[in-house]
Amino acid sequence: MDNRSEILDRLDRGEISAQAALRALSGAAEPEAEAPRLPSPTDPSAPAVLTAPEGPAVLTRRERLLALTERVRDWDPRHMVTLTPSPRAWPWPDQPYQWFWQDFDHPVHVDHTLDLADGCGLFAVLYEGDLTLTGGEGRALKIGAAAFDLRIGRDASAARIAGATGALDLSVPDTVSRIDAKVLPGDLSIRDLRAQKVCVECESGDLRCEGLRAGVEAQVRGGDANLFGIEGEIAVTAAQGNIRCREIRSTQVHLVAHGGISLSLGAVSQGDFRCETRGGDIELFIARDSACALSAEVSDGGVICPAGLPWTDLSERSGQTLKGTLRGGGASVHLVASGGRVYIAGR
Repeated sequence: MDNRSEILDRLDRGEISAQAALRALSGAAEPEAEAPRLPSPTDPSAPAVLTAPEGPAVLTRRERLLALTERVRDWDPRHMVTLTPSPRAWPWPDQPYQWFWQDFDHPVHVDHTLDLADGCGLFAVLYEGDLTLTGGEGRALKIGAAAFDLRIGRDASAARIAGATGALDLSVPDTVSRIDAKVLPGDLSIRDLRAQKVCVECESGDLRCEGLRAGVEAQVRGGDANLFGIEGEIAVTAAQGNIRCREIRSTQVHLVAHGGISLSLGAVSQGDFRCETRGGDIELFIARDSACALSAEVSDGGVICPAGLPWTDLSERSGQTLKGTLRGGGASVHLVASGGRVYIAGR
């Protein structure tokens, strides 16, 4: 084969696969004609990603190949494997997508940028690995990945990213209104960003949220949840794990754990704060100048409450129940421990 254009033309006609074209472009053996292969569930010559306001992203099979040759720097054609449908389902079956790469036998690195419309959503799923989201500037979503598989879909309302077996780093602009992120399994870290709501799911790994100006809704299975400096409503469930909250600025907090819970509150006078454990202890550290109705119940354990809190009324205090108000009441703080203890301390 004499030139690059002929290779790309054969790719467009479906006479050779993307794998064979990459080998030829790298100077490997000339590809023989072969049966067409479908590297994605879309027509290879038609747009595979919906159009955003500023124009389409990667479109045809040729452009996908060019994206690989321009952005992927460490691939070796000798290490490539046959492109076959990914065993991991695209998480949003009703939305089109584009493969940046698929089923390599080693992780491939890529940097990519998408300009997003104001108020759009971000959906990200990583199958096995570490997912990190940080706050970014401007309107651009910056994608950094080192993984075996990466697919991206985008339209005017949302960007969707799915990766597998590796690391995915996203720099998220303030223009994003809602974030949905999952790691199945692996660790998930979110820090220093702003959104209306952040919904996350983490399996067999730990969740860390820090410095978020957003409501947080999280589910963690087989790991711990750590939240620091959150400004917004918080609802976290940890199955077979612990929850730790510090320096939060929220008036709505609901924590449920099949492990332990440690919650530290500043001076609260309004809002609703609830902690429930099944098989673990609850630690509550509350500012002494708080105004709240405070209650605690345990089914198997005990309530430990030092005498230094400024009780206005202490209506019930026993080994398993405590009810009273601090400075006349205001906020509601309710603690329930099944199979564990409750420890309350002023700060």
